[in-house]
Amino acid sequence: MSELQSPPVKAGPSLDDQPFVPSGTPNQVPSEVFEADANVWYHLAVNYVDKEGKPASSFFYPLAANASTSFWDYMAFNSTSGLKPSKFKVHPAKGGYSEWEIDDGNYLCLKATGWAYRSSEYRIGWAIVNGHLYSNYWRGPVGYRYDGDSIIAPVPRAYYIGMDLPAFTCELVPA
Repeated sequence: MSELQSPPVKAGPSLDDQPFVPSGTPNQVPSEVFEADANVWYHLAVNYVDKEGKPASSFFYPLAANASTSFWDYMAFNSTSGLKPSKFKVHPAKGGYSEWEIDDGNYLCLKATGWAYRSSEYRIGWAIVNGHLYSNYWRGPVGYRYDGDSIIAPVPRAYYIGMDLPAFTCELVPA
C-alpha cells in the first residue's frame, strides 16, 4: 500500500476543509471485493454503534441540500435537511476499486482531512472488503463520528463519515 496521502482526521468538520486531490500510486485492494452491477442503483446500508452505545443502522445521506447549511456537501448517517438516502451507481472497478456516482450527479470522495463528501470534480475509488468500506487513497476502513453538540463550532448534528475513525460495517443493497 502507498503512504497516507493526507493528514489523519483529528477534529470535527472544518470550515476550511479542502478537497482531497489524488496523487501518487493508489492503494492495492486488501482482499476480495464485493462486485456490484454497474446497471443498478444502490443504497449503502451501514451498521454502527450510536453515541449512546446502542447498535444502530442507517444509510449514507447527503447532509443537506444547499450551501446555506454548514458542511452541506458532507456525507453522514442522517440528513439535517430531511433528505432521502443517497443512491450510488458503482462504476466498473479499476485496480479493484470503483468510482461511486451519487444520484445527485456528484461522486463520493474525501476532503483533504479525510471526511467523506459529494464531489463534482474529484473521483477516487471505493471497495467493500469483508463488510468494510475502503478508499484507494487512504489506509484502513472508513469510519464515523457523531459531531454537532459543541456550542463553539457551527457543526450540524450528524454522524459524519471519515477516515481514521471507528469503523462501521456496510453493504450495498439495491435501491
